[in-house]
Amino acid sequence: MMTRILFPHLLFVTLAAVAQGVLNVRKQFFLPALAPCMFSVSILMYLTLAFAGWMPLPEPNGQLYGLAAVAMLGGLFTLAFLARPVAREGMGYRPGPAVSP
Repeated sequence: MMTRILFPHLLFVTLAAVAQGVLNVRKQFFLPALAPCMFSVSILMYLTLAFAGWMPLPEPNGQLYGLAAVAMLGGLFTLAFLARPVAREGMGYRPGPAVSP
């Protein structure tokens, strides 16, 4: 079950690393350095809410599954944080065959 929850995290983190590389090549260093903080902030927010008792999870493994889901979402937040600056640089995903000018 944990593999199913965490598998998309690999895709999100890989795409975020590509976005960080694109921005670094374009001489933008601040946002790529700040992006991994999105993952850490999401994990810390979940742990704060879960262990402060504000988010009761009835199943014994519910907190573990919740942590896995938040880790996956943290990877998505990291990618989303970098998507707009990458788009502003004129880069992005265009479906179709890759054609060089």
